[in-house]
Amino acid sequence: MKIKSARELVMRLPRPLRKFVRGRLLPSALTQRVDKALDRSTAPKGTKKGIQAGTVGWYDDRLWGGFSEDAGAALQRIKTDPKSSAEDISGAARALSVWHASHDDLEQAYPEIVLSRIAQADHPEQKIQVFIETDCLLALGENKRASDLVDAALKQAPGDACYLLTKANTFLGTSGPVDSQAEARRLKWINKAFTSANFAPLAFKDPTRPLALDNISASPPPCYLPEDEQPLVSVLVAAYNSESTLRVALESIFAQSWCNLEIIVVDDASTDATYELALEMSREDARLHVDRQEKSGGAYAARNRAFRRSRGAFITLHDADDWSHPQKIEVQMRHLLENPQVPANCSDWVRCYSDLRFRSTARVRPRRVHMNFSSVLVRREVVSALGGWDEVRAAGDNEFIRRLERAHQLKVIDRAGQGAPLAFALEQAGSLTRTKSSHVLTVFHGVRRTYQESSVHWMDMRGREESWRLRLPSEGRTFPAPYELTRQVPQPYDLLVIMDYQRQGDTADSMFAYVEAANDAGKRVAAFHWRRFKQDVNTSPGSRILDLAQEGRVYMLPPGGRIDVETVVVGDPMVLKSKIDLPPEIKPTSFLIIANELHARSRSTVESQYDPLLRSE
Repeated sequence: MKIKSARELVMRLPRPLRKFVRGRLLPSALTQRVDKALDRSTAPKGTKKGIQAGTVGWYDDRLWGGFSEDAGAALQRIKTDPKSSAEDISGAARALSVWHASHDDLEQAYPEIVLSRIAQADHPEQKIQVFIETDCLLALGENKRASDLVDAALKQAPGDACYLLTKANTFLGTSGPVDSQAEARRLKWINKAFTSANFAPLAFKDPTRPLALDNISASPPPCYLPEDEQPLVSVLVAAYNSESTLRVALESIFAQSWCNLEIIVVDDASTDATYELALEMSREDARLHVDRQEKSGGAYAARNRAFRRSRGAFITLHDADDWSHPQKIEVQMRHLLENPQVPANCSDWVRCYSDLRFRSTARVRPRRVHMNFSSVLVRREVVSALGGWDEVRAAGDNEFIRRLERAHQLKVIDRAGQGAPLAFALEQAGSLTRTKSSHVLTVFHGVRRTYQESSVHWMDMRGREESWRLRLPSEGRTFPAPYELTRQVPQPYDLLVIMDYQRQGDTADSMFAYVEAANDAGKRVAAFHWRRFKQDVNTSPGSRILDLAQEGRVYMLPPGGRIDVETVVVGDPMVLKSKIDLPPEIKPTSFLIIANELHARSRSTVESQYDPLLRSE
């Protein structure tokens, strides 16, 4: 049988003979080809859609999974390789463009997204193409070109709300006086996103002023249920230093077509006039009640406090800097009343700036209108059974919904009015969603991902009949969370063990033995999961280490986290080959690397797994 490639030659040999042939018999040039073939053949597939190792999608996973430098360089090579297919060139350029655009670097994103379009005009990610290229053109003042680009997309999907809102962006001027006619046309396109879904259109509060989050209103038709037949809905509003945004948020709740509401604002020990403003507005509408936390505990602690004060049979949330369409609560309530077996639902929103310039999600996706976790509307008994919200600094909305879905065996929570932007979420640089340590993008690599892995592991341990209720804060955490998301003061540790905790075999067993020995000696132990570039970046560290974390025997240090520690032990030298994003900040007294295996698989240095002479910079 004819052997067609170095890879086929290698893979047909038994493993022991394969090592001997590669290390002893083959010329060095062929050895290098063999090594590359082995790298391609043994690197695992990603979990998402069976992504093949070494493909654009495989590198894109690693771009977001903590290896942006190496993965970005690999995508650049694919993009510039004359042997790459048009599909791969377009895909690599698009992946890089999404990365840059998601990090607010439109200057770098623009040439990449243009190349993506030129290389493959009919690629399946047309929405991402339109969103990024339009944003780049608008930043350059090329409004006409941006408008033409959206028009072409609208011909294929004339009622698509994401395209309609993007079209509205093209009427925003970059400088100079406000054009009232352009503002009217902009509102017309925004309204198409509502009227096409049978929701009331928006209007200017003050026609002499430009469009803005504080200059819009709507006049919905009467609710399908008379007020005296409407179950009471409690709207929980956590507010911290929200003096500049709270009035817009509350007025949009006052204007809801579902009238039987109680609105509970809990001020989280603001340092501005948030509390005073809320009290003033409570005199404008008797449905508004105001409470205050003497000490700041975060938005989720404020929500739990508001829930304890509430009386409604149904509970919903509202952020203190968002605007809601007046039919939002009605459409969600109608869905729940017509589907009594459904425990909760959400609606959709879109992120925007104060001038109603709409933007994509933090990681640019093929949609701008997407699920609003902060709009969850849930039956009261469900909240009680779950124990409310986890009182962390960020990511509690997602955790609550994941826990709700598990408890009720739902694949995904229902979305009422899906596709319509029933809330506008104000984009603010200073919010916890955007701050560096807890940035929403850390859900892919960073503190939010570590928190999510911990919560999912706890849920995976639950049986169907077990309680999904969180412990009270006074009883200690239900599952561990990084210090960066809690009010706990970081403690010093005796030992930090760094390795790829997905590893199996003798090396992993040896390092777990060190962890257990340190535990038995009464030492405080932390672990950092340093993934390897060639391994699956989409999976969790594994139940073995997460079990220890759940038992309180190990603290999982997140990427970008910080602790003081006496001794650091690296149990897998190979992980240090890969430079990761957000390395942890540690200040050890001693730093040890344990070489549990040879640095080379054979006498050939070509196949060296790590450099034993490597010095840290």
